[in-house]
Amino acid sequence: MEEEKKANPNIKNSTAAILATFLSLEALGFCATGSNPLTLIGQVIFVIIAFLTFYVLFKSLSKKEITRIAIPTLLVITFAFFQILSKTNNQIYPWYTNIISALAIVGAFLLGIFLNKYQDKKDYIFIAIFGIMAIFVFINLIGTLFRYGFFHTLIYQNKYYFYNGQMYPLDKEVIMLTSSLLQMSEVSITYYTLFATLLTSILPALLFIKFNDKKRFYAVLIIGIIGLLANILLGNFISLLYLIAPFLIGVYYKFIYLKKDNKKLLKKINLGVTIVLVSVASLAVIFVVLLGINATNNDFRNMVANNPILDRLFNNNRFVNVLNEAIYQIFNPRNILGIDLTYGDIGEETFLAKQPYFELEVLRSNGIFAFLILFFIVIFGIYRLRRYIEDSNDKDEYKMVITSFLIMFFSYYSFHYDSFPLVHPLGYDYYGVFSNGAFYLVFMFIGYILLTNKEDTSKKEVKEVEVKENEQEI
Repeated sequence: MEEEKKANPNIKNSTAAILATFLSLEALGFCATGSNPLTLIGQVIFVIIAFLTFYVLFKSLSKKEITRIAIPTLLVITFAFFQILSKTNNQIYPWYTNIISALAIVGAFLLGIFLNKYQDKKDYIFIAIFGIMAIFVFINLIGTLFRYGFFHTLIYQNKYYFYNGQMYPLDKEVIMLTSSLLQMSEVSITYYTLFATLLTSILPALLFIKFNDKKRFYAVLIIGIIGLLANILLGNFISLLYLIAPFLIGVYYKFIYLKKDNKKLLKKINLGVTIVLVSVASLAVIFVVLLGINATNNDFRNMVANNPILDRLFNNNRFVNVLNEAIYQIFNPRNILGIDLTYGDIGEETFLAKQPYFELEVLRSNGIFAFLILFFIVIFGIYRLRRYIEDSNDKDEYKMVITSFLIMFFSYYSFHYDSFPLVHPLGYDYYGVFSNGAFYLVFMFIGYILLTNKEDTSKKEVKEVEVKENEQEI
């Protein structure tokens, strides 16, 4: 008697599975554009996908697979639930849009599990995501070059123009299809270059695609070059630095890890990387905890203020000023589920303060609990990413694209986030984390890496050996 439930072999060709696959291309493509109207359409499609994939996965996954995805799925659902409860988002958006975006995050996550489990033609999925993103990045690049010219962020440094009686820096903006598909709007270069930078995350996959596979090689190359050109022609050279880590990982994976000629060297490298990651994460956690104490405890703040070095580190630098104010407000009971904008001028000023940190945006718009849950999701995602790279039978280029995309999203957005990208806004025009299409792609990839197919393949190989042995005996 078998202990585990067998996957239903017909579920892959069921109407629900085929429909989910078809809708996935639309949802992922719309969210890859960076345009608000298309992202909203993508969110609605993700809600439909959430129900379809839940049905398919519930019918097909084994008990062991369900156990493996249970905890991360619960974390994602809980994180999405805090989007519905967020005071900030409920005071800006209609209540139903927050429910849609919450369900869409769950849908994107479940879609990742579904695509890894049942989609054989994964090339089309990856090319669709990055191809549509490349089209919109290219359209926005052409529009920007026509208006501002080449390298305008360098040529027009410290140049300003007046609009409605206010002065705006010319080198900080581009034009982009955002709130309207029929008209381009001025947005911050920080917001636009996220999508251009994410396009370049596909380039390390070239290390693993054979040159004689010309269609795939040139498709990946063209998509990556569009991302590179978008950053170079606008003078945003700093974004190129975020390619270093993915390429180093790709070189290590191809020329050291896959060959496995020196197992001792592999162990030393893995140990060294683990020590560095744990050390950096531990120092970051300690620093954030101390910032929290400094922002909320007067005695500790006075002690820090008396030491010039500590005062400079915790109180008087550009990096921590916004953090201190936001942390101070977040620990106010009124703001535990996000900044309360009705709380006098303090809440609104804290919310409107420009800050470049993606993590802080989650903290101040969705609250401390959502922030902690996202932290655990990321930690769990890092662990599963390593297991996926080691155990999955996916093509190496798939592993590289997913790894590069996740690294570049979190590293870039940890220092270049912009929740108010419109240069000439009407009202708040707030682009929270749940309004960002790339955020849904991140959750799709996190869901994708949860299940590896190494065990399934090994079981098939064992069965094939047993069949051959039986045939020989006969």
